[in-house]
Parts: sequence; structure tokens; C-alpha cells
Amino acid sequence: MKKLFIIGNGFDLFHGLPTRYTDFMDFMKQHHPEVVEGYIEGIRLYSLLYWNKVDHIKEEILWNDMENIFGSYEMMEMMEEHRDWNSPYDYRGEADKRLLRILDMPLHINAYLQEWLEDIAPHIKHLQPNRKLNRLLSGPANLAVNFNYTTVLEDVYHIPDVVHIHGKKGGRLIMGHGEKLGRYYFDDTEYGINAVNEKYVITYYRNSYKNCAKIMKGFPELFEGDLLNSVSEVYIMGHSLNAIDMPYIRRIRRKLPNETRWFVFTLHGEEQYKDIMRSVPVAKKNLTYLRWEDYRE
Repeated sequence: MKKLFIIGNGFDLFHGLPTRYTDFMDFMKQHHPEVVEGYIEGIRLYSLLYWNKVDHIKEEILWNDMENIFGSYEMMEMMEEHRDWNSPYDYRGEADKRLLRILDMPLHINAYLQEWLEDIAPHIKHLQPNRKLNRLLSGPANLAVNFNYTTVLEDVYHIPDVVHIHGKKGGRLIMGHGEKLGRYYFDDTEYGINAVNEKYVITYYRNSYKNCAKIMKGFPELFEGDLLNSVSEVYIMGHSLNAIDMPYIRRIRRKLPNETRWFVFTLHGEEQYKDIMRSVPVAKKNLTYLRWEDYRE
């Protein structure tokens, strides 16, 4: 019997790690306050979906909300408001300074996350494995797909060959939105800093796109081979199954036998997942909900 574990941030939170979105924002406010100010300014001015949440930045906001924010900027308005018709025609400098400030955090999110992860690493060193989870996770043939950047599975539970789908501490980290940009043609009438700004915004939008199809090609054994054919049980542990990551989940579902049983760990009850699991889709007879509370020692 082979088990597949799909690990999200709720798994790290269960172990007491400070890995909430608000923990990251608190870190950024302490170490890079000017970057946070630019990020908040960008949300307030250009986010079509989140401008009215910017004053509640201290509230619990999920990681996938940050990814959604990255894709919610109104690009045309952003470019329009940073024009300078007096700039030299052959201007080849940087984009507008205010634009650089607004897009600093999303453009350099990898570096800021790495710095934050260094701050979290000492917490992991002092963790002890949860006995109930240890029994569940143990098994040489089991598979683990980790959406977290931390290495709790390896360092605390000593699980080998964990698939870090979005990278891990010390390597390239992937965080991005799911809004794919179609073909975009630069305006030939633009010149000077206006053309530089336009290219900068478009480059940002494309570089911050999370290309799930391309990412899956980097793990052919998992997403294209026969590795999942013998999986009899899947455990969703702390992943919200957000829309941005759903392509991975649906591909995994297609590769699994129809009789595979699914177990979903919940914090606030099964209502959070009912509609999502129907959309995967997973048959009700193959679905069981577990409570994180029952695994506390």
C-alpha cells in the first residue's frame, strides 16, 4: 500500500512554525519597511481585487492571496500613470522610480523569501516529530509532494526524496499568479521612459506568472510516468487547494487509480473542502475528512 502526501502551509503551522502570510509581512516590515510601503501602495492604486483590503494587512491573508495580488494589478493603468512625455526619445535608463518601488517586492520575492526562511530555520532545528503523524508518514514506498519552502519533512520526519514542487530554502523559489498574459504588442509610438516603463511592467507580469504546465514537466516521473499508479491513499495535509495550484491536483487525480482513497485534514471542518473536492473530482465514497485536532499530543 503506497501513500501520497500533499503538504501545504497548514502542516508547518500545525508544528508551530511562524509561516503565515502575516509572519512574512511582519518580517518584511521589520527588515524592509520601504519595500512593504511600495507593495501596499501598489495594491491600493492598481489591484483590481484587493485595493479595499490593503488597510487590513495585519489580518490573516493566505499565501495564495499574495499570489493572486501579483496578478491583480491593472497593467494599462499602471503604465499610463507613470508616463513622462518630456523624457529624451532615446532614454535607456531604468523605469520610473515610483514604479520600481511598487513592483520591488513581487519582482524580488525570491530573495526576500530566502532571507525570511533563514529566520525560520532555527525553529525547525528544535522541532520534534509528532508521534501520530510519524506513524502515518512512515513507509519506504510513500511519496510526498511539498508545496512549502521549508524542509520539515526531511529534517524532522527524515523522509527522503520529497518533491518540492515550488522549490525549497537555498534554491529557486516559485511564487506567482495564475493570470496568463496573451500576446502583447508594444506601442510603436511610445518613446523614452514610457517605452521603458511599458516593457518593465509587461516583463514583470510574465515573470511573475506561475506556469504550472511547465513546472510539471520538470517532474516527469510524478506527472507523466507510472509513479502514481500504485497509490492507494492520498492525504491532503494543510493545503488549501487554491485555484492557482489546482492544475497539479487535477493532474495527480487523473494519474491515480479510481479506487484511491482520499483523506483531507481540516482545521475548521469539512465545509471548506466539499466543493473543492467535487471539482477535483473525488467521489464521496472515496473521501474521508480528518481533524488536525485529533493529531495533537
